[in-house]
Amino acid sequence: MKVLVVGNGAREHALVWKLLLSPQVSDVYVAPGNGGTALIARNVGIKPTDVKALADFAAAEGIRLVVVGPEAPLAAGLVDELQQAKIPAFGPTRAAAELESSKIFAHRLMAAYGIPCPRAEYFDDFGAARRYVETHDPPFVVKADGLAAGKGTVVAADRAEAVHALERMMVEGVFGAAGERVLIQEFLTGREVSLLAFCDGERVVPMLPACDYKRLLDGDRGPNTGGMGAYCPPSFFGPAEVELATRTILRPTVEAMARKGRPFVGVLYAGLMVTADGPKVLEFNVRFGDPEAQVILPLLRSDLLDVILACLDGRLAGAKLDWEAGACVGVVMAGAGYPDAPSRDIPVEGLDQLEDGILVFHAGTRLADSGDNARIVTDGGRILTVVARGSTVAEARRRVYRNVERIRFAGAQFRRDIGLREVRPEEATGETAAPHPSNPGPPSRVARIPPAEGSLPDLEARAQGSQGDLAAWVQLADACARAGLLEKAASAWAVVTQLAPNDARAFHNWGAVLLRLGRVREARAAFDQAFALNPWDPDVNRALGVLYAADGEEGLAVEHFRRALRAGAASPDLYIDFADILVRFGRLAEAGKILQEVLARLEAGPYRAEVEARLRKLAAGGSSL
Repeated sequence: MKVLVVGNGAREHALVWKLLLSPQVSDVYVAPGNGGTALIARNVGIKPTDVKALADFAAAEGIRLVVVGPEAPLAAGLVDELQQAKIPAFGPTRAAAELESSKIFAHRLMAAYGIPCPRAEYFDDFGAARRYVETHDPPFVVKADGLAAGKGTVVAADRAEAVHALERMMVEGVFGAAGERVLIQEFLTGREVSLLAFCDGERVVPMLPACDYKRLLDGDRGPNTGGMGAYCPPSFFGPAEVELATRTILRPTVEAMARKGRPFVGVLYAGLMVTADGPKVLEFNVRFGDPEAQVILPLLRSDLLDVILACLDGRLAGAKLDWEAGACVGVVMAGAGYPDAPSRDIPVEGLDQLEDGILVFHAGTRLADSGDNARIVTDGGRILTVVARGSTVAEARRRVYRNVERIRFAGAQFRRDIGLREVRPEEATGETAAPHPSNPGPPSRVARIPPAEGSLPDLEARAQGSQGDLAAWVQLADACARAGLLEKAASAWAVVTQLAPNDARAFHNWGAVLLRLGRVREARAAFDQAFALNPWDPDVNRALGVLYAADGEEGLAVEHFRRALRAGAASPDLYIDFADILVRFGRLAEAGKILQEVLARLEAGPYRAEVEARLRKLAAGGSSL
């Protein structure tokens, strides 16, 4: 069978690679493709949105199946054009693709059919949108209605930032027609996950969930991008969570689309936020994600062609996907100017020096010269996605980063924290865990700075005149906090985070002061940043556990406390706090076990009497400690 894949990214390279594993596939063409697809398939110089030219080529070449990768040709009606030409095409029609091409359409559908999603309002007038922002409390999520290459969403922490986003979209027109209408959405907290599913118009079969990383830099800093890496599957979203999301989100969405006369055939991608009330939809995409496809497809044991044909023939009823055991991690290597400027004609070296089993899916590359002199050179923003499998995320991370280091091109940049949140201390070191393993995170310069000596005015003058000396600002921040000058302490810690942007302790200390000031939202953002930099810092996990518990987010609260206990030699008060949280959520038996565990470690002292009193209260049926 001859197959045409439409697109030129790493997602399309992964699709080509997977389709070629099918014994039913004889030839694969890619329009327009890239340097990697040129090595294994036949590139065709047709733009993905030139729907008439693609349909004509498919008819002339005897293509039996077209698989559409990106969203733009779907929104342009490529599948409709191919259907008119009697050429089977995998992907939704233009009408069904509106789930992605119009955020407002998608939200109205979810609201009408009771599909869990954030509250939102829609605007086509800048003045009305601004008045809404000025009369409501931040944070806001401002979204361009149409397709904006993954850059049409702004999370605004305050009103000024939200108004600026609206001006850029609706007045300056930075996204063209896509920003003429906007959606202002409720800000949700929780953990993000991507859940994709194959659909045949009536039924859905979910894939393994995955987590991607949108920000350019480690610790989720820097500008938004198309995606800097992903891993699959996440530990916090297992089979039970997949079943819940399928039952409450994926299946009702496909059923709703069918009722509206827009049957959805293809891949439905739900970007979810896992909240205390269960998963909610942040956005829908109508195709494989990039970079999610690069880490999901290597774990799919089933023949991808068979699954696609079952979708097109309406035969997904009773279908079950087979998956490989273990995990997959993908790291995107981008050019120096990404996401603002592409990289062109820079040689990519080291691709022949990789370990067996490492996959490299090309995106912004092209094949220069020909024959024996053929070379891979850069030709875009995201250049490659390097992918490795392993029995665990930790093993896959070790393998992928060993090999990323072997690939060289001038200006290469990549994140070093893909999948880090899933790695336990013993996995990070490669050694068996001790009962209370040490913190494997990077050493903190902030934590090593001794307390200050001198008066507060002297410390302030020293910091202000230091031209960015980290020690001077840390000592000022610490002294202000101890003196109860919390606003000054918060300002000083904010400076410290700028001077040491990769130091988890800096963000933790800033968050602690913000919390004392009652600035909870800002405190959580600081703690989240600290967690991204060092997921095994016990103090950071304790703080996040308390905050999530206060919001009623039981699963995340318990997860962070358990992580804090595993991360180091926990103090008795950490166990006591954890027991209090468990009791708050009615988990009395677990609370008792936690207290028994700490009691076994206490020789004497004030904690022993406190723990014994709590245990007696639990034994008597107490519902609070």
